[in-house]
Amino acid sequence: MPLARLSRTPARPTGAALILVDAAGENVIAVSPGANAALTPLHVTAASTLFAQASVLVCQLEVPLNAVQAALDEARAHNVTTILNAAPGTPEAAHLLASTDVLIVNRIEAGSLTGHQVESSAAARAAAKELCDRVRRAAIVTLGAEGSIVASRDGIAHVPAWRVDPVDATAAGDAFVGAVAAALAGGETLADAARLATAAAALAVGRFGAQSSLPTAQEVAAFIRGHPVAAYTESCHDGDGDNA
Repeated sequence: MPLARLSRTPARPTGAALILVDAAGENVIAVSPGANAALTPLHVTAASTLFAQASVLVCQLEVPLNAVQAALDEARAHNVTTILNAAPGTPEAAHLLASTDVLIVNRIEAGSLTGHQVESSAAARAAAKELCDRVRRAAIVTLGAEGSIVASRDGIAHVPAWRVDPVDATAAGDAFVGAVAAALAGGETLADAARLATAAAALAVGRFGAQSSLPTAQEVAAFIRGHPVAAYTESCHDGDGDNA
């Protein structure tokens, strides 16, 4: 990715996160946004030439919401597919949904946007359907070891997860979102993108660290070849960390 638009703000440090991981691989993350909080819509619009070269935009909520809205608007102006990972969850992000093509949230974030707790299979499906109706294309509610619920204009489907031994769930959500974006940019269907993303998340939870746990496309493809069938379960409950 080009770094020509990288900005420095002397008054703020680089954003940082403190991550605690328990014996089951679940995590608690405390974030200090630092320079991330200084991002403005002007930074976004100044980079309009980058949007013209893109096919997919991924946004999340660790920067000010007005900057996220500006990015979504700029992407739509250039016919770029928009993906919003509404994390960390906040009800204040609801106004972003109308500019979002594909929404990706875990059950806690889905609850923040819908106002309803997502603690069962039925609740997950209902939340995915409601959120799909509020975005432009599709909503995915991730459920950790239970896979994900994908709701689109074509209907609602459960994408099961592979059974793996969890080590560190820190970057599983990031792996999932990144894989969906890469797959859609490569022309895959949403269903295939969700399956690839589920495999990427499965690989990530089996490794320690954040960036260091993210798999390559080749690793994801090899994992799927070696594990062609994911485990199916009706339960829809996951941990409270950043797992997919």
